[in-house]
Amino acid sequence: MQRVPSSCIEITVKLTDNGSTTDNCLTYDWSQITNLTTNYTAYIEPNTNQTYDVHIGALTVLGTMDNYSLNYVCPPMGYNGVGSGCRTEPNTQLVVLQVNAFDGKLYIIDIILSGVPFPSSQDLKENQPPFGKARITFNLGVALQPTGYFQICKNKTSEQCPNQNISTHKLPHPLPSNYGYGIFGIQEFNLITNSTWIMDDPNQLLIVTAGTNYYYFNATGFFYYDSNSKTCTWSATCNYVCEAYNYDSRFLDYAGEWMITKKWGNEGMEPVNAQIWIGNAIDAAGVFPIVMFIGKETGHYIGLDKLDLIPSPKMGATYWFTDHGDTIPRVSIKAFNPSVVKAGCVTKLSDWTELASASIFTNIISVTLINLQHVNQINEFQRCFPNLICLSLCYNNEIDVHRLCKIFNHIQNPIKCFEIHCDYILCSHRHTSHFFSKINNLNFTIEYFLLDMTHGSMTWRNNCSQYHKTCVLMTTTDFIQIMPNIRYVHLIVNNINIDKLLDINNWKGLVMRCHHLEKITLKTNKSISQDTQLTENILKIQQELSNVNDVDVSSDDDDGSDISNYDIDLIDHSPFPNDCQNEVQGIEFLCQYFMHRYNACPTFLIGSLEEACQEAFSSIIIKERRPVLVYIHHDKNLLTNRFCWNILCSEMIIDYLLENYIVWPWDITFESNRNILIKIWNKIFPSQTSIDFSLEQCPMLIGIMRESLYKKDSSSTSEYEFTVLFKNETLTSTEETFSLKSILNELSIFKEECDDNEQALSFDLIKKLIFLGKLLLKYANISH
Repeated sequence: MQRVPSSCIEITVKLTDNGSTTDNCLTYDWSQITNLTTNYTAYIEPNTNQTYDVHIGALTVLGTMDNYSLNYVCPPMGYNGVGSGCRTEPNTQLVVLQVNAFDGKLYIIDIILSGVPFPSSQDLKENQPPFGKARITFNLGVALQPTGYFQICKNKTSEQCPNQNISTHKLPHPLPSNYGYGIFGIQEFNLITNSTWIMDDPNQLLIVTAGTNYYYFNATGFFYYDSNSKTCTWSATCNYVCEAYNYDSRFLDYAGEWMITKKWGNEGMEPVNAQIWIGNAIDAAGVFPIVMFIGKETGHYIGLDKLDLIPSPKMGATYWFTDHGDTIPRVSIKAFNPSVVKAGCVTKLSDWTELASASIFTNIISVTLINLQHVNQINEFQRCFPNLICLSLCYNNEIDVHRLCKIFNHIQNPIKCFEIHCDYILCSHRHTSHFFSKINNLNFTIEYFLLDMTHGSMTWRNNCSQYHKTCVLMTTTDFIQIMPNIRYVHLIVNNINIDKLLDINNWKGLVMRCHHLEKITLKTNKSISQDTQLTENILKIQQELSNVNDVDVSSDDDDGSDISNYDIDLIDHSPFPNDCQNEVQGIEFLCQYFMHRYNACPTFLIGSLEEACQEAFSSIIIKERRPVLVYIHHDKNLLTNRFCWNILCSEMIIDYLLENYIVWPWDITFESNRNILIKIWNKIFPSQTSIDFSLEQCPMLIGIMRESLYKKDSSSTSEYEFTVLFKNETLTSTEETFSLKSILNELSIFKEECDDNEQALSFDLIKKLIFLGKLLLKYANISH
């Protein structure tokens, strides 16, 4: 066994039927090894021409060698920028097993060292512990067994070690700037998706992607863009240096050269000659135990296999870049799509590429802060983001509500949306009398509060100092009360903890104290429909809350009779009534909903779409005619709130629409109302291409004008034609991400087209009338 590059220990292998421990022995469980099915990589060893499968993961191992434990220990929070999200179990080793594909024997175990006792990064030496790996080599191989145990025991000290010159192999620091396009995969979920790495070291810029997750790093932090929710958030917890410079020989040990012949998720790949590095990376993702691949000929970073910290048969993930090359400074970054501009993070590329610590971002309205330690730092973020309306705090463990109160005291921006993501809320009842005294001012601007307590998978511990059974719920509702104008509360929990949130008295107290509260949503990470008692309790709470302050209550399903999905709405003011057959009633309902949620509402036409079209084009004065703008709303599309708050309900848009458009809205949150809209649409546009009215397309803006002279044909049976101006987040004509300016411009262009069309139709009518008059005159002359 080799741990320090210049010294080894000779070992003996003992097979045993029990898992007992002895001095200077490590005891392994064969069943764990044979069940460790995570295999992302296969390679040919160049010196022996033997093929090996590489299995990675966590094993439970007992014992020490020379009183030194090889068990993995999480670094302390804050070490080299690491957050507190690292979790593992006692007696766990993170291992890379190399099994011969021909004889099925185990020949090498590489054990990733955790870094204990975690010296300062300035004191770390390349290719030396406490980071890196320990290697156990079996010269003749060990045949895998289905059950039982085996021990690796110290025999004697040996000086016969390879790689005695520790400076022979070192990772370049930093890595050469290169780009890579390939895949990101997780075997457990059979997930294979796209991945990107573009490193521009001269300009301190880096783009990393995995599926729908995009990370844009610069010298001061990074933007995170989620292409599903179309949201971009800023974090200063890790910058370019933090992400790119910790891939070096202080944390990673050289493990040889492999001719890689197989990578999971890459069928039919060509063999790749790579240098292998095993150990830890410490970056924006926290602690990152990895097997890292560097192209031997190019020196490019071409991928890695990631190990998870908890023993499980099929865990981990892989990045592998099949297309890679040298980065052209700034050019490669600018060519990437979606750019940081198209993602909606900044208005122009230089706001990101030339970012300084004192920059002001007027375009950013949402920021996520990870493991915020010093509450006074909130002032700096608010200064950099003066138009901030949504603040999200993410913690990798539990959170003390007293700390949240201190954060509230430092919030000066008019925040409308406040989110907390953590394991759970700590008990506040030891100092209940001091709870509200920590609040200098109540926050009257927050309307939406989300609390996500799914980061931890275990049942909540009840350490309440006052022995309250619903301590977490009581603490949460107490905290919500410091937001007097709260309208929407959204709690997300693991299904094993949902019962701790079902106390009717707590919910009644919250509803009675927060008079503006419209909706409370509980969401679980797994279905609870099979738990009859639990669903009955939820229905009972819904029924009782329906009598408090005349608040409507319904489940999240269309018919209100079955709780079969994961969302459970305890209080629900929906935008439209379910199965709304009366357009007047539905639109009046939507107007009230807009005023409740956004404190503003465009002037909607109260009536049918057919009546809206008649109102728009019936005037005999051409200049008084206006196009119809149809707005399609879906309350469960994550983009809807942002669009309504920032665009549709802005004073500028409301005033413009009042003068230039007839606006007709419809809500499709309920499937029944989507079906009604389809019938309405097909009646007015029977011969035109249908529209995809779906959650993913919302919010939508559709312009309607009278059918153009140039588009009329004999098969058309409609008086009108429509154009989809905007859907989801994109302007249809330019494929740009929306902004107030771009939406106004698009509306103005369509209005001009409609005006021109009305002029053309009027001239055509005049020509026809003149022609008809001439015919009548000619007929009259003939008659005489």
